[in-house]
Amino acid sequence: MATISVNKNVATIDFPKGWATNVALEVKSNSSFDQHVEIDIDGSKKTVKGTGEQASLETISVPEGTSKLVATFTYGSDKKPSELQHGGPWDIGVMQLLMVLAENGDDKDFNDTVLQVRGVVKK
Repeated sequence: MATISVNKNVATIDFPKGWATNVALEVKSNSSFDQHVEIDIDGSKKTVKGTGEQASLETISVPEGTSKLVATFTYGSDKKPSELQHGGPWDIGVMQLLMVLAENGDDKDFNDTVLQVRGVVKK
């Protein structure tokens, strides 16, 4: 089973071997502040940024065999750290699902940035 751990504004997701196939992560914004997510997938780094209400910022395919994903969440032009909550993993039908939710502190709805990781259960 995959696990999520959070330390301040950094979320680490560990994937056991064979967790799922066709794993993808989707980053969404629900804020007028600039949202930044620095993503490290087994040493390969990418930054996703953007703003907007219900805005899908990017969908990234996670390579087969990935063991760790680290995401650092910040907001604003000065990249202040976001507060994080997380959930999962959940098995929903043939889907595996994990969520990391970030909050800027303006409304406490924990959807300013949403990182969703999903994959298909290996059979």
